[in-house]
Amino acid sequence: FLHILIGLSLFLPLFIGVKLGKDFMGIDVPILFGITLQSILGNFILLYARGDESKDKFKLLIGYFLFFTGLSGSYLSGKSIWLPVFWEVSSLGAILFYFGQGFHERAVKSILALFLASCTSMIFIASWVFLPEGKTGYSFLMIGLLIKSAFSLMHMWYPEAHIGTPSHASASFSGLMLNLPLLLFVRYVLNWWNEIPYSHLLIPLAGIGVFLGGLTSFFSKDAKKSLAYSTIEKSNFMCLFLFVSALWINNEIEEYASLGRAFLVLFYLMLLHHSF
Repeated sequence: FLHILIGLSLFLPLFIGVKLGKDFMGIDVPILFGITLQSILGNFILLYARGDESKDKFKLLIGYFLFFTGLSGSYLSGKSIWLPVFWEVSSLGAILFYFGQGFHERAVKSILALFLASCTSMIFIASWVFLPEGKTGYSFLMIGLLIKSAFSLMHMWYPEAHIGTPSHASASFSGLMLNLPLLLFVRYVLNWWNEIPYSHLLIPLAGIGVFLGGLTSFFSKDAKKSLAYSTIEKSNFMCLFLFVSALWINNEIEEYASLGRAFLVLFYLMLLHHSF
């Protein structure tokens, strides 16, 4: 019954978004993409989690209800106080994933890493909510989103968040949670990116993140850390696509603008591939 209820709730954000007046065929396409992908893959993850866990399934399903609610709410909140609230609700739900396997040392380290990243990024995102429209506010928002997306030099928390998690939680973090900051970047930061001071320096940093993530993943002897660093490599690749797209997409020269749009399409294709 709970599985059916949560499964239905995964599709409700699509209708709630329409009621809230989201322009799903226009500026809010990234939001539509995120909640649609979540509604499909969330049900597969629920099936996986039910088969993977042998006890405390009630707490597990409640955890996924909070996790999905937090992600959906974050997509739909916009620039409001509800964004940092839902941002933390998703992390709160993640705690309940651990009841089936117990709170051993690696699990506690994972929870602490996840909450440290979530709370730090939430501070920057809450700053954007209360600041007026302008490049300062979007600078804070970008930093918060890059922390949560395990961007180069801000990624140290991400492998620790995976080492003690159940396998279905790793799938949720990598395949769904990581989508949220990247898609919010497309929706809110992309058109402001050239106005943010020193934003162009992020392009080589993203390249470094791709290199370090791939290299560390290849040589890591821990399977979960290897998968985590592989995700860091993919995340930085997607950030690189977004930065190059932001650099050119509003250019007055049509050839450059077309190239910017092409990189944005590449981002969506890679996000879809990585999520599945």
